[in-house]
Amino acid sequence: MIEIIKHVDVATDIKTTSFFLSDFSRLKEWNPNVEKSRKITPGKINIGSRFFVLREYFSNKIAIIYRITDYTPGKFTKIYGESENLEITHSFEFERNEENGTRVKFTTTYRLKGVLSPWEGFLGGFLNGITQNAIEGMKRALSEKTNPSINFINRFLYPLIIPVIHDFTKFGYRNSRQRYRAVTGSLHGKTALVTGATSGLGYETSIMLARNEARVVIVGRDPEKLETAVENIKDITGNPEVYGEIADLSLLSENKRLADLIKFKYQYLSILINNVGNLFNDHLMTVEGNEKSISLLLLGPYVLTESLYPMLIHNKDARVINVSSGGMYTQKLYTNDLNSLVSYNGAIAYARAKRGLVILSNHWAEKWRKSGVKSFSMHPGWADTASVRNSLPVFYRFMKSFLRTSEEGADSIFWLSSSDELENKTGGFWFDRELQPEHIFWNTENSDEEIYEFLNYLESTTKNYIKKSLF
Repeated sequence: MIEIIKHVDVATDIKTTSFFLSDFSRLKEWNPNVEKSRKITPGKINIGSRFFVLREYFSNKIAIIYRITDYTPGKFTKIYGESENLEITHSFEFERNEENGTRVKFTTTYRLKGVLSPWEGFLGGFLNGITQNAIEGMKRALSEKTNPSINFINRFLYPLIIPVIHDFTKFGYRNSRQRYRAVTGSLHGKTALVTGATSGLGYETSIMLARNEARVVIVGRDPEKLETAVENIKDITGNPEVYGEIADLSLLSENKRLADLIKFKYQYLSILINNVGNLFNDHLMTVEGNEKSISLLLLGPYVLTESLYPMLIHNKDARVINVSSGGMYTQKLYTNDLNSLVSYNGAIAYARAKRGLVILSNHWAEKWRKSGVKSFSMHPGWADTASVRNSLPVFYRFMKSFLRTSEEGADSIFWLSSSDELENKTGGFWFDRELQPEHIFWNTENSDEEIYEFLNYLESTTKNYIKKSLF
């Protein structure tokens, strides 16, 4: 047996530190040797809670099942893990330090079994190094808040394409996460509305919000999928305040109905995440006379957000997150044919609508600056979602081994909606927790006149569904 004892001081208080470190579904947020971690038992964190963790040792991936064997919140946690050739026990002892943060005594014991057993006496130094890496990750994850970084260089690197392939895939995320500070603040008392949340990015974002104690309302079209998603999120997080609402958000009337329902049923709203999206390879018109891409990706979020703004304005630090796409980098917004009546290409229509969403998000940020309601846009990189698999089969076939997980793609959505690092920020286009350039090609920028025309188009097209004027 190899026992390693470390002491570390972190900036967060005892309650926050204990809750975060005891939840091994968040192990990947502070341990750089962990690729995946997921809670596999229902209910809140407690003795008996179990976790699946995929760790990397000796350049090999090892699946470990962990179980909490002792748990006194704010004082002590003991977690036992086992795989075919390895047993690990982690214990955490918590006490307040002189800076009102927390001192953690972190004890890890390793017992190698099977084919690894003869090597136990030689691996003390290696395992000590791995444990020290975990300690450094813990200090970073629970550090004092800092100002978000701004990435200027991608304006010049992304036109070269190769940096895009690295950054947008899982390799970019796993490189970026080494600098991340964990979002540990409780969202208790806040209500979050997430569209397109029965799977993929919206589903993973909803798990993160519910895990941090928000009341979460998810929106989907399919009643069966919606019910399953709600129950799964409750089980994974132990948060009973997860609700589902059915709506076809490609219709403006449904966005209006949903907004009215949210106002009546939930009374207050702090976080709105416009995540719903799909890429349509065929040119389709809705029964309301709008091309389906522009209706789902742009007109719908406009109606929903403008209708819910009166709720948002009454909540401190309210935020709207608009999920765009890296594909918008390739397109300019053309205001003379938003319904694609002259010619249609599904990928281009999708990218142009997502470009429009970024423009609209920045407009909201400026318009609402004095009210305190924040508006951010972002893109998730290339994530393995049902939409990508179904709409871009050739791209998916070639890239599936390199795509991010939905959870990795959702990270910046959750961060933008919840992090205290953004309390004094609004606007901008974000990726992997960095402010990004909005254009990487000279021919994608819209003039002020074109933007004004676009905003007028939104107002005139949706005027029968929104009481409030844009200007």
